[in-house]
Amino acid sequence: MGGRAFLFDFTAYARFTISIVMLVLMERIAEGRIAELFHQVSAAGLVPPDELSRLTAALQRADRRSSSALAEAIILGIAYAASVYGLFVQVSELDESWIGSMVDGHVQLSLAGRWALLVSLPLFWFLVLRWFWRFVVWTRLLWDLAKLNLRLVATHPDRCGGIGFLGLYPPMFAALVFALSCVTASAALQVILFADWSLRSLAAPFLAWVALVLVFFVGPLCVFAPTLLRLKKQALLTYGVLASEHNRAFERKWVQGGKTGKDALGTPDVSSLAELATAVELIRTMRVIPAGLEAIIPLLIAIGLPWLAVVATQLPVMELLTIVVKALL
Repeated sequence: MGGRAFLFDFTAYARFTISIVMLVLMERIAEGRIAELFHQVSAAGLVPPDELSRLTAALQRADRRSSSALAEAIILGIAYAASVYGLFVQVSELDESWIGSMVDGHVQLSLAGRWALLVSLPLFWFLVLRWFWRFVVWTRLLWDLAKLNLRLVATHPDRCGGIGFLGLYPPMFAALVFALSCVTASAALQVILFADWSLRSLAAPFLAWVALVLVFFVGPLCVFAPTLLRLKKQALLTYGVLASEHNRAFERKWVQGGKTGKDALGTPDVSSLAELATAVELIRTMRVIPAGLEAIIPLLIAIGLPWLAVVATQLPVMELLTIVVKALL
């Protein structure tokens, strides 16, 4: 690539406008929802009284870590280091751009480049890294919660023992994923326009980005997998014995006892047979990770929208709509 004006640096737009705005807006959304999520843990009676002190201590640790001045100072230092490294690498690769130019083997920043180095890029990286730090803190909080002796119910209709609401955790970071996806998509658009890459050549990077996001943001819920797996196995054994005894008693009374279909009308025995079968089916279909489509779809949308805009620059609208409809169907 040769030199490039600010007008054609799409990653700059993505970082300094869309991403920063989205990351600031997350301040008002994510923290409140995290508080609601962990309030639900207590409201649902998942933590026995003798474990409440451990839960309170974990919440207090998470609060201290997420608002730590030392952590933010370290993040700020890393943000400036990343900004310096990124700008100098970009200038050395392009030789000349709106950031600056190479003169006698040395980088000379323009006024815009200096502003980006001192303000814009550090702000972007600071916001991104601070949200990742909070994500790490809250993930550790999930780990602490998973280690508690939770009062889970195998027959809970959420098919997760009663902690299915934790599937709301990954979508809280959809704005962060969207911000980062805008940056990756803008970088993809630049290599298409200025390095003659094809859409097909970007398929592998896109799929890798999708996999990375899902593993990183849905993966933390896997800390509950051992607990839910034990619950499912134990419940299948317990309810298996209960169902066998119940159904044998039902057969003795209604099949071997000579009862007729008319006698069964309105009797609670038939209802209990159906309800027990429903309970066993709920246990059999339990998920060992409290995350379903409600956790994944918002992340996929946040990933896909910026990349869809990139595809739209290379394909006719009707062809693009056809591809989208086929993918949805």
